[in-house]
Amino acid sequence: MGTLLVTGDEIGRVVVTATRHVRTGRDRHDPDHPCEKPLVGLGDTNRAFVTAIVFGSGSSRTRHDVRVDTVTISEEDRRFLGLWAADCVERVLPLFEAKAPWDTRPREAVEGIRGFVREGKRTGRLRSVAWAAHAAAGEVGDRAAAAAARAACYAAATPYIHPLATPHQSKHALGPAVYQARARELAAGDDARAGDEEIRWAVEHAWPAVRGLVRRMPPRGPGRSRLDALYYQLDAALRR
Repeated sequence: MGTLLVTGDEIGRVVVTATRHVRTGRDRHDPDHPCEKPLVGLGDTNRAFVTAIVFGSGSSRTRHDVRVDTVTISEEDRRFLGLWAADCVERVLPLFEAKAPWDTRPREAVEGIRGFVREGKRTGRLRSVAWAAHAAAGEVGDRAAAAAARAACYAAATPYIHPLATPHQSKHALGPAVYQARARELAAGDDARAGDEEIRWAVEHAWPAVRGLVRRMPPRGPGRSRLDALYYQLDAALRR
């Protein structure tokens, strides 16, 4: 098995492809779903080798050892991140519930992450409610409501963030607040000012542990889409 040295967005893409296929048994690559099992034993080292499956054209795939930088993420970090994420999501969860009052899946995801904050235990149910909120986002039929449900999904998945210094992992940490902002601006007729206001709220209410975790991750670039801009705006503000 050779060694593949990649950095930045490429390493994020390669590693998540590997972990999702190996750990969930899914053949379909879903780069936007945040639910992954944590890679244990990496948090106290500066660099680690991760076995990755790199998908090629058609059905071809190859295995490599990928060398990546790692960061330290304590259980306290995860709990403060989860608390912040839940607070962010609850600001926009009514946008979903107004469109689908019978669908409790995003609310259950928020309750699940609050349970983790209280007890500090990653459970199978927490993963299940995150997946369920992800499914609810795809079924609701309203863009603002879907963004709110995705925020809930990301929130419930925050305990599973990997201790890898990649843009993909910072996306997991920032996802609840970014989708909070996106939900609000979509509900306001795609008015960016509404999203910017939610970003300011999220920054003002971020715990020091959340700021410290973001600062240990590689900075995000501005990208091209509105979501990219929100990620960049939030990431930069939390680093100040």
